[in-house]
Amino acid sequence: MERRKLFVFLPYKASMWDSLESIWMAAEADAEHCRTMVIPIPYVERDAEGNVVAWHNDRDLFPDNVPVIDNRTVDLAALHPDAIFIHNPYDDHNTSTSIDPAYYSACLSQITDMLVYVPYYVTSGGMGEAQRDLPAYQHATVIIAQSEYGQKYYATPYQDKLLPLGSPKLDKVVRLCANPPLPPEAWQSRMAGRTVYFYNTSINGMLADTERFLQKMAYVFRCFRGREDACLLWRPHPLLETTLRSLRPECWEAYQHLKQEFLKEKEGIYDTTPDIEASIALSDVYLGDSSTSVTALFGAAGKPLFILNNLLVHEPQPEDLRAMIRGFTHDEPENWMILPNNQLWHRDARDVFHFVAQLSPYHSGGYFGMVIERHGRVYVCPVNAQDILVFEPGKQPQRIALPDSGDPYAGRFADVVADDRYLFLIPMRYPYLVRLDLQTLELTCIRDVQPRMAGDAGDGLWLAGGALLKDGLLYLGSPAGTAILVIREDTLEEQTIPLGEGTCGTSRIVPDGEDLWLLPLQDGCVRCWNPVKGSLRTYDAWIDGFDCAIPGQDVRCNAMPFGSAAFTRDAVILSPLWGNQFVRLDKATGQAERWTPPEPLRGQDQPGYLFAGGPGRFLRHMDGTHYRYYHAPSHRLYDIDVADGRYTEIPVLLEAEELQQHASGFCLLSEWLQYGCEENALQTLPDLLDGSLPGAPCDADAERAAFARSTVNVGSCGEKVYAAIQYVIGKKEHA
Repeated sequence: MERRKLFVFLPYKASMWDSLESIWMAAEADAEHCRTMVIPIPYVERDAEGNVVAWHNDRDLFPDNVPVIDNRTVDLAALHPDAIFIHNPYDDHNTSTSIDPAYYSACLSQITDMLVYVPYYVTSGGMGEAQRDLPAYQHATVIIAQSEYGQKYYATPYQDKLLPLGSPKLDKVVRLCANPPLPPEAWQSRMAGRTVYFYNTSINGMLADTERFLQKMAYVFRCFRGREDACLLWRPHPLLETTLRSLRPECWEAYQHLKQEFLKEKEGIYDTTPDIEASIALSDVYLGDSSTSVTALFGAAGKPLFILNNLLVHEPQPEDLRAMIRGFTHDEPENWMILPNNQLWHRDARDVFHFVAQLSPYHSGGYFGMVIERHGRVYVCPVNAQDILVFEPGKQPQRIALPDSGDPYAGRFADVVADDRYLFLIPMRYPYLVRLDLQTLELTCIRDVQPRMAGDAGDGLWLAGGALLKDGLLYLGSPAGTAILVIREDTLEEQTIPLGEGTCGTSRIVPDGEDLWLLPLQDGCVRCWNPVKGSLRTYDAWIDGFDCAIPGQDVRCNAMPFGSAAFTRDAVILSPLWGNQFVRLDKATGQAERWTPPEPLRGQDQPGYLFAGGPGRFLRHMDGTHYRYYHAPSHRLYDIDVADGRYTEIPVLLEAEELQQHASGFCLLSEWLQYGCEENALQTLPDLLDGSLPGAPCDADAERAAFARSTVNVGSCGEKVYAAIQYVIGKKEHA
């Protein structure tokens, strides 16, 4: 008789048991061939200094039908299970919560021939770069991936370990939504006759900007207060408070105050139950961040996803509709604009912009962002898409497909430059420099350029060097060194020209006659290079009081200090990008000092609809000392004389009625978040609650179909994983 296999499941948090449950159910149901053990393991909570706050074991929180075993009574090494299933991939790489070191993957791999890692989360399409390579991947025999599509998010060394079989979490949510449980007795009176909104507060959202995150919580609570038709079910991430106390201790008191006020009001439900799928089955609508597993669970269930923007902490005012304005092209009259939902709009004679086309089936994700107009054609260029759109009067738009990059992450292109003959797409993460012949529309992809002009600066932050097309030559800066790569636009011959020493990099290349000004990517070293004369001058533009911060994160750094430049005969005016002030450089003496811009340009970023990731930039040189400047915090366009500071606002008008007509509503969002509706100045939380949201209503079938692109075996993953592991073990035994 065939020996029964021993499958051991080692969950740590009861709230994450759903990531293993359906596999255990399949193994438990096959008692003839398998016996199972569920052993909840201890985990520790740490403070910001890494000190132990408390040890936990959730064995008493598991469902009654799961026969858990006390880990202290089991010698796993002596048992040598045929397979061990884990859902914690971090080992000692998690600073706020860690499992007992005895259960790290390196230890477990020594006492079983089959260590199976099953992700504790599900994704809506993409996966963060922090998940590409984790300790458990190295020691696992098998890694369960959500789909073949999702395999590309794992680092190359682990591709042979991947089994794309789905997620047990989706099995459970589909099962419970088909047959919802009774709500707890304490919830019933608050849910009765009301639409239930599942409010998810995630760790990623909290860490990104904790103060604004807390302001957002207060706004959400206000929107629901006093409503008889809506019930807010607030479910924080299970590790939210632990992480907040560990990594943001200065915000702990403010969070607790909000929490206690919510509990005191007794108008909503504070959900700390271990079974998230049961809560989803009892809910009607999702509210929360996009970067969380919960969106995929609601997507699989076909329930509306309303994606909150944590910067929006009040209802929009009429002026806030300007938030739909998102910059302009670099070197053309500012007649074209791409809105955040990937729509192309064009300016009429009255300076009013009107809808032209929906550029992508996806309405989010920043797929297109750059427009070039040449010889009667309009070229809409990608940021995250992999095609160029060509608009020509009287013709259907033409789509020029680019080769698939093989890189699943956003940030494919950094810029576009063009002259009368060629257009170049400047890569960030895309593996090729792309040249488009504007006469023949022939596409050429140039290898080996991208690694020299773009790179990962750490923590998933990618930076690219600047680009300039001038007199038939393409100049490309390095993200770290001081050399400039020069490429002839017609023959594509290359020459690398070293320009001084150091690692300042080049974020922008700005022409001033024959002089090319190279703005630093790091620090304050500004260089002026004249390629005709072969001269090079350097300036230190890092003046007293100058500082840089990553936009929206309040993280100090020395990167991307300046984003653009304007010129007078005697001076250079440097516009800040991540920096905090304008700087004037005297060309002759090199003296650097603060430059005070005209009054409208002094506005700072404010949390809200008009939030911008920087102060703006000089778009182009008009004549003399006149420049066009886009002021990002106010989403306004100006003509500025940088010699005397005089300015004129250039009208940029959007009509509210037309914006409403073309609001996206519920739709395909991106390859990283398949379907939903995003909160913005057009699509507000009060509108959602009142049933007056513009755009398309939620289509449950379309939503399920969209999320099906990023997962497989919805409802049957556990059975498929169990069968696959039994098969692999059998093959090993008979090898």
